[in-house]
Amino acid sequence: LQEAEFGDLSFAPEEVRTARERFGKFVLVEQVGEGAMGAVWKAWQSDLGRWVAVKFIKGDHPTDVARFVREARLAAKLTHPNVVARHEAGEYAGRHYIAMDFVTGDDLGKLRLPVRRALEAIRDAARAVHYAHQQQIIHRDIKPHNLMVSDEGRVVVMDFGLAKSLT
Repeated sequence: LQEAEFGDLSFAPEEVRTARERFGKFVLVEQVGEGAMGAVWKAWQSDLGRWVAVKFIKGDHPTDVARFVREARLAAKLTHPNVVARHEAGEYAGRHYIAMDFVTGDDLGKLRLPVRRALEAIRDAARAVHYAHQQQIIHRDIKPHNLMVSDEGRVVVMDFGLAKSLT
């Protein structure tokens, strides 16, 4: 990667300095997820020197793009410790994307938690969903795969792709 395009990457983690795929100000390091609508990459945001997750939409059908933009707008209205924070959304080089916090951990469906911890995780997710409802946003796709448990133990509600605003 050229320094002129990405600034000084000497402070960046080794996996960033050796990555070859870039997307605007993001260095795409590893694809970490894929669903029906898109793919999510672990990326380094070079201008701010931080890890983010960058979600790309598959294809460019106007209906899918509108849904993707709606996801970004609705989720960006939510500021809660158990809802993944969105940083920006846009289009670059003809590809639509959403940049959000990168959460290290596993989804609830992959984990085998002790009963008490599982109940605490569900409680924290329910608090996030309740907060979204107070903001007139309905997630509509709550499932273990969309509930991440970070390495620090924080539950984070992800993927607002099917969300609906009641306003």
